[in-house]
Amino acid sequence: MTLKDFSLTAAVFRTETRSALRDRHVVVYSLVLPIFLYPAMLLLFGQVMQYRTGALERQTARIAWEGEEASTRLFAELRKDRRFEIVRGETGEDAVAAGALDAFLRVRPAGETGSAIEAFFDLSSDRSLTARERLRERWEEARRDLLRERAAAYGATEAVLNVLAVREENIASPEAMGRYVLSLLLPMILVIMLSMGAMYPAIDVLVGERERRTLESLLASGAPRVSVVAGKFLSVLAASLAALLVNLASMILTLRHQAGLFGGEEEFSIGVPWSAIPVILGGGALLGAFFSASMILVASPARTFKEGQGYLTPFYILSLLPAVAGASPGVEFGPFTALIPLTNATLLFRSALVGSFPPLPTAITLLSLLVYLFAVLLAAERILGREGVVQGRVRGIGQLRLALRPARAISGRSGRWRR
Repeated sequence: MTLKDFSLTAAVFRTETRSALRDRHVVVYSLVLPIFLYPAMLLLFGQVMQYRTGALERQTARIAWEGEEASTRLFAELRKDRRFEIVRGETGEDAVAAGALDAFLRVRPAGETGSAIEAFFDLSSDRSLTARERLRERWEEARRDLLRERAAAYGATEAVLNVLAVREENIASPEAMGRYVLSLLLPMILVIMLSMGAMYPAIDVLVGERERRTLESLLASGAPRVSVVAGKFLSVLAASLAALLVNLASMILTLRHQAGLFGGEEEFSIGVPWSAIPVILGGGALLGAFFSASMILVASPARTFKEGQGYLTPFYILSLLPAVAGASPGVEFGPFTALIPLTNATLLFRSALVGSFPPLPTAITLLSLLVYLFAVLLAAERILGREGVVQGRVRGIGQLRLALRPARAISGRSGRWRR
């Protein structure tokens, strides 16, 4: 490309960017929505969780039992505990299944090892789960009291009961915990938003211009086809990267102000390590370029904006599956997963956020993203270089494969497929 071609590419880029900023789809879904979406979602989630927790705490657990009350102290404490309601006339596990009881206890006769209690719960019910937690507290207290009494009867002190004292301590710093929380939430969101940020601009740069009937005048201006395509591609990439940056900033600021949802600021300090920023921006640029070129290609046969959405929606949904796989706990960032498209980018983001940069998987991921991007750009150069593709004379995605063939073979099949 000559200097003039670069200037034409820049002109097309500026024109497409201004057009995208006037498009409400791009502005709303890529820029405005992330600013308000995450704070609203987390605030609503926090309020719902607080309401749910408070409602469950205020509810009384309905319990009943049958059999010999050998553990008199336990049942006496249950009667005095206002968190429990002793229900008369309802017995058996069928009452728990029907929702009349939250828990049912069956006491077996005392033997050599003492009395035994069979407890029945419905773990698909929040009320029954709460009843189980409360009963476990009471059982543990009653068990400790009985052990103290037996130890005293044998002349032993309470120290003999502490045969295995365990003290748990989290050695992770608040910064490390904050990076861990970000690594669970942010990578998949970044991949999704890179894809969503490129979606509507990718439709508009070709299909939108066909509907507005401005594409013909652009092609008739004498600008080289490669400059036109490059300018449109860069404008879609810019929209995708803008969505990445806006979502990244919005998510981090929201989580910093909603740290109480994860345990408080003394346990979590939300922030992206400086060492992760170049990796996220570099990997995001490669992934955004891949999405931009791919979506322009997939949407190119569409005749209307709505049809373009129909073409890109399955592509968008399919792109979520590898991202979800990469964000799943237990998936390791290794040489094999570094070769899987989109999964490798998600794992790269997750690894960078926790401050880990395994050299081999990171290098394989960046190299594979470059290879995938080069393959898509090569296909884009060949397909979008066809007059019939750019002007919308292709009907359906299935006919795009014909554009990958040499021009003579295509012209032999259909006179519409000439350069």
